[in-house]
Amino acid sequence: MNTSDLTIRKKLLFGNIITVGMLAILCTVVWNSIRTMSQTDDMVTHTYRVIAQSNGLVNSMVDQETGLRGYAVAGQEEYLEPYHLGKKAFDQYLLKAKELTSDNPAQQQRFDAVEKEARGWQIYAQEVIALRENIYQSEVYVDELKALLSSGIGKQKMDGLREQIATGQYYNGEELIDNMINMETGLRGFMLNRQEEFLEPYNAGKANIEQLLKGMTESQLTRNINEWIHNYAATAIELVRNANRFSSMDELYTKLEEKQGKQYMDSLREKVTTIVNVEQNLMAQRKEAAASASSLALMVIIIGGISTAIFNFGFGSVIAKSITSQINSVIDIAKQLAKGDLTVNINKGPKNEIGELTNALKSTADNLKTVIGNMMTASEQLSLSSNQLTSITVSTNNGANEQMHMTDQVAVAMNQMAISVQEVAKNAVDTAQFAKEANIEAQQGRSVVKETIDSISILETEIDSTMIRLNDLAQEATNIGGILDVILGIADQTNLLALNAAIEAARAGDQGRGFAVVADEVRGLAQRTQDSTSEIQSLIERLQHGTKDVVESMRNSSDVVKASVVKAELSGNAFDTITNSIGQIHDMSTQSASASEEQSVTVEQINQNVVSVNEISRESVAGAEQTVQSSEELAALSAQLQKIVGQFKIHA
Repeated sequence: MNTSDLTIRKKLLFGNIITVGMLAILCTVVWNSIRTMSQTDDMVTHTYRVIAQSNGLVNSMVDQETGLRGYAVAGQEEYLEPYHLGKKAFDQYLLKAKELTSDNPAQQQRFDAVEKEARGWQIYAQEVIALRENIYQSEVYVDELKALLSSGIGKQKMDGLREQIATGQYYNGEELIDNMINMETGLRGFMLNRQEEFLEPYNAGKANIEQLLKGMTESQLTRNINEWIHNYAATAIELVRNANRFSSMDELYTKLEEKQGKQYMDSLREKVTTIVNVEQNLMAQRKEAAASASSLALMVIIIGGISTAIFNFGFGSVIAKSITSQINSVIDIAKQLAKGDLTVNINKGPKNEIGELTNALKSTADNLKTVIGNMMTASEQLSLSSNQLTSITVSTNNGANEQMHMTDQVAVAMNQMAISVQEVAKNAVDTAQFAKEANIEAQQGRSVVKETIDSISILETEIDSTMIRLNDLAQEATNIGGILDVILGIADQTNLLALNAAIEAARAGDQGRGFAVVADEVRGLAQRTQDSTSEIQSLIERLQHGTKDVVESMRNSSDVVKASVVKAELSGNAFDTITNSIGQIHDMSTQSASASEEQSVTVEQINQNVVSVNEISRESVAGAEQTVQSSEELAALSAQLQKIVGQFKIHA
C-alpha cells in the first residue's frame, strides 16, 4: 500500500492508536500495582487494628486483675471499678477483633480460645469477690469483738471481782477465783482460735460458778459475776460464733495461693501473643508484596515512559515529514495564486486531504479566471452606469430643493390659516358662552315674570274679596242709618211724652212736682239721645261716603290689577319668545364653536401634514445629496475595482 495516499486523519489515527495502546498497557500495569499497594496498605492497617484490639484485650484483663487485687486487699466496692470497666472493655475489644478477623477462621478460633480463658478467669474472679464479700461480713463481727476487747470492760470487771473476793470474807473465795480464771482462759482461747473445743474450760468454770452462786446470798459480788458472764463473756462468744459463720482471710490467702487466676492470665497472654505474632507475620508478608508492587510499578513507568516517548518521536517524525512535504507543494501553489497569477500549472494531487486541497486550488484558480474576467466586464459597465446615475441624482437633487422651497411657503400659509381658524373658534366659543349666560338671565327673568303674575293674581283675588267686604260694610252702614232713624223717632216721642208729663205735673201742683222733675230728666235724656244719634248719624254718613270712595278706589285698583295681569302675561309670553330665541342662538353658537374647533383641528392636522411633507422634502433633498455622493463614491469604487481586477493575470 502506498503510504502517501493515506489520509492525514488515518496517519494521525494510526500513530495515536499505537501510542494509546502503549499507554493503556502502561496504565493497566501501573493501576494494578497501585491497586495492589492500596490493598496491601488496607491490610496492613487492618493488621495494626487487629493487633491494637488484641493488646486491648490484655490491657482490659490487667485492669480487671488490678481491680480484683485491690478489692481482695481492701474489701471496698470502689476498688472494683477497674474490674468492671476492664470487663466491659474486654467484651468490646473481643467483638471488634472478631469482626476484623471474620475472614480468618484460624484467628477466630484463637480469639475463641482467648475468650474461653477470659471467661474462666472471670469465674475465678467472681469466686474471689464472693469470698471477699463473705470475709467482709466476718470482719464486721471481728471489728465489734475488737471494739469490745479494746474497751477494757472485761478486764476491769475481772480485776474488780478479784479485788472483791480478796477483800471479802467468802469461804469459797479461792474456788470462785479458780473458776473465773478457767472461764477467762477458755474465752481467750476461743477468741484467738475461733474453735469450740477451746471453750471447754469456760463451760466447766461457768457450771461450777453457777453451783457456787446458788449457795451464796445475792450480793454485789454475785451481780458482778453474772454481769461479766452475761454482758461480756456471752457477747464475745456470740460475736466469735457469728464471725465463724463466714469465711476468713486465711481462706482468701489460700485461694490466692492456688494461683488459678495467674494460670488463666498467663494462658490468655500466651494466646494473645500468638495472635499478634500471626498478624505481624501477615503484615510483613503484605509489606513485602507492597514493596514488590511498588518496584514493578516504578520499573514499568520508567521503561514504558521511555519506550513510548521514543516511539512517538520516531513515528511522529515520519508522519510529519510525509504530511509537510505534500503541504509545502500546496503552499507554493497558494503563494502563486496570492500574487494574482492565475496561469499557474496545478497537477492532480494524491488520494488524501492534500490531494483534495490541491484539486480544490485548481478548481479555485479556474473559477477565479472566469470570475475575474466577468468582473472586468462588469466593472466597465458599472463605471458607465455610475456616471449616468450621478447625472440623474443631480437633477433629482435640484427638483427636491425646489419642492422643499414650495413646501416651506405652504407651511407658512398654513400656520397663518391655523392661527386665524383658532381665533374664529375662540370667538365662537365666547359667543356660545355669552348666549348661554343670556339664556340663563332670560330664564331667570321669565321666572320673575311668572312669580309677578302669580302675585298680581293673588292681589286681584284679595282686592275682589276686599270689595265684597266693603260692600257688605256699606250695606251695614245703611242698615245702621235706619236704626238711627228709629232711635230718633223714639227720642222725639220720649221728648213729647216728657213735655206732656211736665204739663200734667204743673196741673197737679205740689203733688206733681216730683213727677215734673222726672219728666225734666226724661226730656233731658231724650234730648241727649237725639244729639248722640245725630252725631252717630253724621259719622255713619261719613263712613258711608268713605266706604263708597274705598269701594270705588278698590274697583279702580282691581281694574288696574287686571290690566297688570294682562300686561304681565304679555311680558311672560315675550320672555318665552326671548328665551327660545336665545336658546336657538346658544345652540347655533355651540354648533358654530364645535365646527370652528373641528376646523381648527383639521387645519392643525393639515398644518402638521404640511410640516411632515416639508420634513420629507428636506429628507428627500438630503437623500438626493447622499445619492449624489453615493453615485460619486460608486464611480470611484468602480474605478478602484477595475484597478484591482487589473492586478490578476488570466492570460499567459
